[in-house]
Amino acid sequence: MRVYTIGFGTDEPIGLSCTAEQLGPDTFAGFVELNEANDYLGFRQFLLIDQPNLEAIAEMTGGAFFRATDAQEVSDVFSELPGQVELQTEETERTVLFVIPAVAALMLALALSLIWNRYP
Repeated sequence: MRVYTIGFGTDEPIGLSCTAEQLGPDTFAGFVELNEANDYLGFRQFLLIDQPNLEAIAEMTGGAFFRATDAQEVSDVFSELPGQVELQTEETERTVLFVIPAVAALMLALALSLIWNRYP
């Protein structure tokens, strides 16, 4: 199975640009407040990508890595993907899944008939 990865984000972390006033008074029901560094509970909100791992995953599976910096580029990647995806069909024999239980039931029926109807 091929995996196509999309790196959406940045290599240079920056803080959130939203302030508490922009998020509104009901943000998280008033339990969480932003400080000067725009931290939520001490966790900075960055959109970092792990490009080396995304590229490695795509390479291991025979897929491809795409880089997108905005929503339009993500949309472009999704519109190009159907042309790269190759559908493969493979016939699989499944009758054996029915034959094995049928043979087992037949053998059980034969054994039970010999036990129940003993002739001298």
